Amino acid sequence: MASKVLKSRGSFWLKLMGGAWTLILMAILLASFFPVLGQKQMEEEGVYCNHNLEIIFAAKTMLAEDLNVFSDRSPERILKEITPGDLKQYLEDLAEGRDLNCPSGGVYTIRPLVDAYGEVVAPICDYEEKDNDSDGNSNGVEGYHIHRQSYLRDVQTGRYYRDPAFSFSE
Repeated sequence: MASKVLKSRGSFWLKLMGGAWTLILMAILLASFFPVLGQKQMEEEGVYCNHNLEIIFAAKTMLAEDLNVFSDRSPERILKEITPGDLKQYLEDLAEGRDLNCPSGGVYTIRPLVDAYGEVVAPICDYEEKDNDSDGNSNGVEGYHIHRQSYLRDVQTGRYYRDPAFSFSE
């Protein structure tokens, strides 16, 4: 009977040690996924911001069309400074109920409606210049927090750079 008690105690300790190793391995695996989850969230926020910039650009384009900026005759009124109030109706039509703030805390600069050539000026997010993942590349170079339509992508490196066909004048 004493040997039976010893065997059961021994198997108890073996089970306990096996369970501890299992927990340790699970903790290591879980810890390795946290950076991946953080990276995924940064990417999702960047894509959401890109979409917001697309919506703002579309609203600016609609406003420019309504003001006859693209006609052959000189437009009656070109807005040098654009406020969210100028775009409010267009933004509501394009993205009703959408939060049009940068999810990472960046600040949007709407900028003038058109440049000297009558082209709509792309909006910018100041988070474009930050390097969230500390890899030496800004968010803009990685394609986040930018109005992608006005950027080109290098085929070899995958980096984004401003398309000279779009205006970035202040």
